[in-house]
Amino acid sequence: MKFIIALSTLLLCTVTLSSAVLFWSSMPTDQFGKLLAGVTATALEACKYSFFPAGIYYLKKRNIGGAGLLLMGVVLLAISVAATTGFLENAYNQQTQSVQQNSLEYQTKKQQLNSLQQQIDTLNGLIAADAQGSYRSRAYENSEKVKVLEQQRDKALAEIKDYRQAVQGNAQSLFSAMAIPLGQSPDVVRQGAFMALALIVDICAISALLALSGMSNKPLPVSAPAPAKPQEKTSSPAPTKSPPTEQQKPNELNQQEKDLAAQILAGIFGQPPSMRRVIKEGKVRHPDAKKIMDYLIEKKQVTKEGKQYQLVQTVIL
Repeated sequence: MKFIIALSTLLLCTVTLSSAVLFWSSMPTDQFGKLLAGVTATALEACKYSFFPAGIYYLKKRNIGGAGLLLMGVVLLAISVAATTGFLENAYNQQTQSVQQNSLEYQTKKQQLNSLQQQIDTLNGLIAADAQGSYRSRAYENSEKVKVLEQQRDKALAEIKDYRQAVQGNAQSLFSAMAIPLGQSPDVVRQGAFMALALIVDICAISALLALSGMSNKPLPVSAPAPAKPQEKTSSPAPTKSPPTEQQKPNELNQQEKDLAAQILAGIFGQPPSMRRVIKEGKVRHPDAKKIMDYLIEKKQVTKEGKQYQLVQTVIL
């Protein structure tokens, strides 16, 4: 499961990173500008994927800076979605134009349209010259020809527009079908669909990254502790256990103390665990920390050698 999540995170991050870099690099500029744009896009994507886990981590530590990191992450997410949407839109338009330009039918219609426009321009020039002279009847005849040519030109333009829609294929048909109930144009629906797709990809990538981070830092639960490994006999004297006092019964831990005990077993406070760190970082008093240690000694999960505590089970961080 962890491998699948890690692979998904890598693929999704690569998709959004590539889209952002390609979009920023496609801006009209020189080679240095394209390189600079690509480096900028890479840095922004890296910050986006770093700010969300870091922000959540600091918020759990009650550090207000975590809220700032999350806010910056949301801003970078919006920029990333816009860049990915722009990349998808550019790729769609370039593919459509490429198919059009390579089509013989499209080239023929284009030449026909250019020929009609040239004839219209020529006749308009003759009409202007005749109107200034004494050839007004010929100017009238040419104006009638211009009207006919303009009708043919408009028809050619409509045919080219219909041909573009036909070349766009099933994707444009889907957008057109969606546009009818929404009351929007197919182009608006297409751009909205690209934006939604970009947002979904980014959210999935960030969610997978957070899930992977959570699986890597999962603490050891107290309710079902792993069985203690038997200690090897050595020549050193047997550890002395400190019996709990009347006020420190091991079976009277509250939920906060149990959570702190889980952190001790997870190696958060070092191996061997440091009482000073438990008191300082766990924000408890010395008697409470002593009570938790006695509880773990009673459960055979911690031993005590002199003034030093030792975890019975080896902790792998």
